[in-house]
Amino acid sequence: MTIVTYTDRAMDGRHSKSRRTITRLAALLAIAAVGAIVVLIVFARQPPAWYAAALQFDPAAANDADQKLAGIVSWAAGVQASETRQRLAAASGNPAAGTSENVGPITVEFTAAQINSFIRKWFPAAAGSAGQWGDVAVELEDGRIILAGRMGGGSTVLSVPVEPVIDGQGRLIATVGGAHAGRLPIPGAMLSGSIAQARASLQSQLSTRQSQARIDADGIGNPAAANVCMARLCIALLDSTAGRVSPVDPIVMVPFDPSRASRRISVRVEAIAIDSRSITLRLARK
Repeated sequence: MTIVTYTDRAMDGRHSKSRRTITRLAALLAIAAVGAIVVLIVFARQPPAWYAAALQFDPAAANDADQKLAGIVSWAAGVQASETRQRLAAASGNPAAGTSENVGPITVEFTAAQINSFIRKWFPAAAGSAGQWGDVAVELEDGRIILAGRMGGGSTVLSVPVEPVIDGQGRLIATVGGAHAGRLPIPGAMLSGSIAQARASLQSQLSTRQSQARIDADGIGNPAAANVCMARLCIALLDSTAGRVSPVDPIVMVPFDPSRASRRISVRVEAIAIDSRSITLRLARK
């Protein structure tokens, strides 16, 4: 015969109560985990507050951007013509005759609306949701520009803030802040694979374009030379995204002859200023 004492019954009660407490805690933790996942999904699917407005096309803003870019082309044409006159004057034995018409730097200002409307007008692949990177848009804040878009045509908006500055040696340094998926911060480690893949692709393109790049004795380059300059800037940006500061010469190649857009001269970005209203660039002949 088994004798159940008061102590045994009390211990069984405590064990039963303990199991119920553990079960409740497990249920609460599971609910909390599910709630946290739901919150993360909601935040990841919410685009930045400014994004929807940035996707709107403004014909007037697009036209303003066209006019300003045409002004850069006109300035580049003046630079190239001035240099040609100087070379001809030097060849004639009177180099001083060509120095009176030097063309100085140009300063140009773009608003976020002008940049975004220009993208909508001229780059339909980037403006749409197809391909690897769609619905591209920018936002301007004090000291930085935010680049955003939908990856792979999906619904999540990836945004990356970039703070570009020209250092004392005239090099471009782009400091990249934390990326966001929607309104959810993304740990840098999660992007490392994509960054490495994009960098490898750009590096491969750079190697190919370098063999095709041509710059003649007059300093006029072909489209491959322009692609080399752009690839170097993009690689420096990716390095910064990965946490490696990579100063680079801020050189771009600008067309100067509308009838022959493949002929370009190299131009240096001497200064960059960004506020919440616009981005201002000062360009000078390299």
